[in-house]
Amino acid sequence: MFQRVAVGSTVAAVAATVGLGCIIPDSRIASVEEFDNPGAVRIVVPTPITAEADDACDEVPDFNFCPALPETIRGGELVGNGPLCSCANATDSDDNAPQGFEIYVEDPDVEEIDGQLRPTDDLFGALLLDVPPGASDLSPYQAYTNALPPDQAARRGATDVRAIDRDGPFLRVFPVGGFTGGVFDVCNDRDGTRIDPGLHELRFIVTDRPWFAPILPNMTDEEGNPVRGDPLIGVPDLPGGATYDTATFVFRCLDAADPDASCACFNPEEPT
Repeated sequence: MFQRVAVGSTVAAVAATVGLGCIIPDSRIASVEEFDNPGAVRIVVPTPITAEADDACDEVPDFNFCPALPETIRGGELVGNGPLCSCANATDSDDNAPQGFEIYVEDPDVEEIDGQLRPTDDLFGALLLDVPPGASDLSPYQAYTNALPPDQAARRGATDVRAIDRDGPFLRVFPVGGFTGGVFDVCNDRDGTRIDPGLHELRFIVTDRPWFAPILPNMTDEEGNPVRGDPLIGVPDLPGGATYDTATFVFRCLDAADPDASCACFNPEEPT
C-alpha cells in the first residue's frame, strides 16, 4: 500500500540582501531577461463532496451537483490487491501491484488565443525514489521513467471538471504506469530493475518550466551565449522563474522469499 504523507508547494522568489549600513546602488546591474510566472503549479487531489455541498451546487445554473475530480488517488492512498513484494526471480512480476493511475495538476497562468483562454505553461513531472536529506545530485534517485517519462509535458485530461466563479481550472494529467489494464509494479520494475525489500519513499515533483540545466563553465556558443548542460531531472529551474509542487508516498516491499509474506509473484512470460 502507498500512503501519501506530505504535500508541499513552493513558489520561486527573488531574495534581496540588505546590509547593516548604507545601501549603495550598483548601476552595472542589468536585467538580462524578464521572468513572468505569476501563478504557481499545484497538485490537485479529489475532495469528498457532502450532500449539503451538492444541494448548494444544485442552485447554481447549469449544475446538478458539485464538479469533482475522478478519485484516481482514493483518500490519498494507492492500494494494490494485497501486500507488495520484491520477487525472487528476475523475470517475475507482482500480481498485487497497483493499477496505473493519474495525477492531476493545474497552473493558473493562461493566455487568450482566438478569444479563448489557454494554459500558458507546459508542466513536467518526475518520480524520485529514496532521496536522502541534503542530496545535491538527484540523478541516482530518478525512478520509474518507464511509468512516467520526465521529459514529456502533462496533457489535458480526458475529463474536464468545471468550476464555479473561476476560469479553468485547465487541469492537466500525468498518467503513471499506463492506463486501464496497466500496472505500476514499484517493487519489481524500477526501469527494469527490482528494489530491495523494506520501506521506501516515492516523491512526485511537478514544475511549470523545463528542468534546470546548469551553465557549463567557460563554454559559449558561436554567438557568445552560455552553453547549458543536460537538464537535471527533478530540479526545478528556480533561476528561470519556475514554481513546483511535490507529493510524497511511502510503501513497503516484502521479501517474496519470506514464506510468511503472502506474496503473489508470477512470471508474465509463462502461460497461465
